[in-house]
Amino acid sequence: MKVNKNSFFLILLFIAYFTGYTLLIPTYENPDESRHLWKVFNVEKVFEIGGNGGLYYVFQKGVSNIFGYKYKKSYDRKNVIKEANPDFSYFANEYRYKHKSISPRKDILTYRFANLIVLIPLFFWFLKEKKHRMLFTLSLCFPGFVWFLTSFNPDIFNIAFSVILFKYRDKSKWLILGLLILAYLILDRSIILLILALLIYYTYQFIPKGKYLRLIFWLLFGTSLIVFHDFSKNIISYNYEYEPIKSIFTAIISFYGLLGNMSIKATFFEYFSIITLIFVLVLRIIFIKKDHPKKEKVKEFSTLILIYFILWAYLLTLVPTLDQGRYFYPIIFYLMYLIKEVVLKKQVQTLTPLLLLGMTINGFMFVKLFYVYFTQ
Repeated sequence: MKVNKNSFFLILLFIAYFTGYTLLIPTYENPDESRHLWKVFNVEKVFEIGGNGGLYYVFQKGVSNIFGYKYKKSYDRKNVIKEANPDFSYFANEYRYKHKSISPRKDILTYRFANLIVLIPLFFWFLKEKKHRMLFTLSLCFPGFVWFLTSFNPDIFNIAFSVILFKYRDKSKWLILGLLILAYLILDRSIILLILALLIYYTYQFIPKGKYLRLIFWLLFGTSLIVFHDFSKNIISYNYEYEPIKSIFTAIISFYGLLGNMSIKATFFEYFSIITLIFVLVLRIIFIKKDHPKKEKVKEFSTLILIYFILWAYLLTLVPTLDQGRYFYPIIFYLMYLIKEVVLKKQVQTLTPLLLLGMTINGFMFVKLFYVYFTQ
């Protein structure tokens, strides 16, 4: 199979960023790594309705068997928590745990790099189409995306699955439905957010175009969320103080790059840039010109993202841990498409400016990680 030279370069760049984040994030400083380590040695089923991420854990168990890794008593959550940093606070350039080295433990390092076994062929396949190379390059300008892909976390397979869905987005809806059912059985339960969003979005597409019919859809959608809220609380609700503005702000900033258990403090320029980007994106979509060549596709993707956001906000009233940007990575390429078409438009026609921007941003993030280590 002939590999496009631009695709090959993008994969090499991705691996370079991936390696940097893998080596510069200490053990357990990525989301819930100690819990996922326990599950690797205790989850044996690939197919399970409960959404335990069985496929990922079985995959990593195979990696464990190859390298002869065993689960030790010191890895238990009760022992790990003893090493917690008592002075930890968010947005403060601090580790959640105490560390003697910036590099992760050997087994954690292996599990993180094992993600590449799936990601490299997946992205080579994704980048076969020229239109996807620009989107992928743009995604590398969001360091949190590459950072999270280094995580020892079943959500990695959720994101991989979402890439497949994005690639097949114009294929048969029955194929998509079959993939969604399969995803529900083998992936982590957080995939339900994408599954529900797509099912509701396809329902929306079946409705004949018309001002009042579409309005009725949104009214029924909103009403159903209200009606089922009390029922949902009996299934998955946690007792916590719901702070929607804070959660939305946290999700936006962490989508850019404040990830993991550890705390990375963003500069004012970073805060300003990402919030301005979101603000401009929303305005450009609302006031998109009638003669815009991609208007229909922009409207379609905007509708899907809006449905996804509404469902996320709804679930956030029940589950506090959803206020993280990583839960939006399954729709990252839809977002990148909108940024490309309504924000960048014709101003960026080649990959070079985005490559330079990505190198600058990720390089700056690496400097921050070194800074956190040496100040801790």
